[in-house]
Amino acid sequence: MTDRHLVAALRDLLGPDGVLDDAASQRVYARDASHLEVGTPSLITLPRNTEEVAGIVRHCLDADLPYVARGAGTGLSGGALPTDGAVVISLCRLRDIIELGPGAVCAGPGVTNGDLDRRLARRGGSFAPDPSSQDASTIGGNIAENAGGPHCLKVGTTVRHVRGLTWVDPLGEIRTTGAGTPGWDLTPLLVGSEGTLGVVTAADLVVTPRDEATATLLVYVTSLEDSARAVITLLESGLLPAALEVVDGPMLALVERAFAFGFRTDAAAAMIVEFAGPADSVAADADTARVLLEQANAQVLVAADDQERLALWRCRKRAFGAVGRLSPNYVTMDVAVPVGCLPAMVTAVQEIARRYDVEVATALHAGDGNLHPGVMYDARDEELTRRAHKAADAIIEAALSLNGTVTGEHGVGVEKLHVLPRQLDPVALEIMHGLRRLADPRNLCNPGKLLPGEPGAAVPPPTPQATRFDRDALAVTAPAGATLAEVRRTAAAHGLRIAGADGPDDETLGHAFLNRRRTAGDSRGRLSDGVLQVWARTGDGRALHSGRPVVKNVAGYDLPRLLAGTGGSLVTLEGLMLSARPESDMSPLDRSAAVPSPASWVPRPADGFLEGMKALFDPDGVLPPPQGLEGRP
Repeated sequence: MTDRHLVAALRDLLGPDGVLDDAASQRVYARDASHLEVGTPSLITLPRNTEEVAGIVRHCLDADLPYVARGAGTGLSGGALPTDGAVVISLCRLRDIIELGPGAVCAGPGVTNGDLDRRLARRGGSFAPDPSSQDASTIGGNIAENAGGPHCLKVGTTVRHVRGLTWVDPLGEIRTTGAGTPGWDLTPLLVGSEGTLGVVTAADLVVTPRDEATATLLVYVTSLEDSARAVITLLESGLLPAALEVVDGPMLALVERAFAFGFRTDAAAAMIVEFAGPADSVAADADTARVLLEQANAQVLVAADDQERLALWRCRKRAFGAVGRLSPNYVTMDVAVPVGCLPAMVTAVQEIARRYDVEVATALHAGDGNLHPGVMYDARDEELTRRAHKAADAIIEAALSLNGTVTGEHGVGVEKLHVLPRQLDPVALEIMHGLRRLADPRNLCNPGKLLPGEPGAAVPPPTPQATRFDRDALAVTAPAGATLAEVRRTAAAHGLRIAGADGPDDETLGHAFLNRRRTAGDSRGRLSDGVLQVWARTGDGRALHSGRPVVKNVAGYDLPRLLAGTGGSLVTLEGLMLSARPESDMSPLDRSAAVPSPASWVPRPADGFLEGMKALFDPDGVLPPPQGLEGRP
């Protein structure tokens, strides 16, 4: 039972309607869209601003109570579920939107993704990440999970669209990070951290100009493997659609039964291929794609108008809603593999369904190699339930065997804790735990999520010794000493380009990655925008590898992006893998503005955390001292 003095103190802080402790509210806030169960909260708090969030955290510290920030409850891995007796900090009332001028907006974590995008649309802008739950999911949740969605193929996941953050750290202090604030940029660490390092209360976001024109193709293919090969054909041709989605035959039939759109149900799979941008290039790209797909014996239909295009997307984004309507229970994965491994992965999913005698319907963010197989079952049938969960684990194992990730966008939460050690190498996981202890020494901030208790068991791949193109990953792997000219040539030989590799010919890749800072001139991106893997040595000589050869990966903290711009103070960089994209993909994203500071409080940079981070990576202090902790552009 929660101490009545704590309840009284929180009601003094938040008002009588700002604290819920009735049994009905406790039951509601104990669950999310994952249908997992962890515990029952003691209290639900409803703050209205950053200062109130900080006050709640300090009260939890005084009472030694765990707490968890929560958005709309659309999470699919249990990342925001409370432990028994925890305090829930609901951020639904932090809904301010402050327009900062062209290319920038500051949004509260309680703003829904769809509402923000519709507001920006009235001025010709957009918030590009578009998770399927965008009409319900909040900006805070998108940041916690580094959300993606169908249209992140071309524009990138949430982390690429966040310029800075204001958050309350686990000691109750209000902090900021990002462009215009002192110290290393902690934004990549906080994005995707599942609320385990603090509570985000404001986000400075990139506003992307709305596209001039859009062309959407509906494509029917004769096998799921053919659709996977078609994805590779389109990407290798130099095309990069705004979105490239696939649903298999069982999912197609479920969507048609649920929504009666008029889909063919005799096709093995359907693809949605969309191009967006200037009108003439969109028309040309769509026509090229149509020819390539028809040569592969696909049936290609073009959306006649915007209404038909939006109807297609409504049906795609409701795919798992259809599964939920027509199957008593299901478990869905969000594995991702290198895009060149898609044919092998979809074949593996089909074989696993046969092996365990279960029905599986699959939707794919195919251009990213991100699959969502949904294993359907009835929980009243114990044997079927057992087989369904065995099949789910087998699908994850298949993705790992293809150098994929256990989670591309849903997060680890509690659902994937048992499989994560098989993906992370021991040093990477040890450093992740160190970062968490540094931020939250009392382990009260969303405990029991994201990081498993057992050590990492993965064997890291060899450190790159030469610059080479990885066809499966559509990426360039190079040693840190390779020159930018060499990296550019390797990508250009395949008609591709590396974002941020525009420095002097003789500048080394490692120097550019570790020393490139955010400036107003970063409109064509930074190397960190496309970093997939890093190889490095810590100050005490430990070999560190982090990342996978996939563009979507939210399995643990984002160490590759965290290291960008930190100079040589944390690690000695040995190698990188960088995503390569067509030249036309290099759309401008201005990240130069700083997070605004409301007059009622003055946030501080996380100076103590940065100093602790230096000691974590370099305990003996043998690497160069940090440059820029007193202020950076």
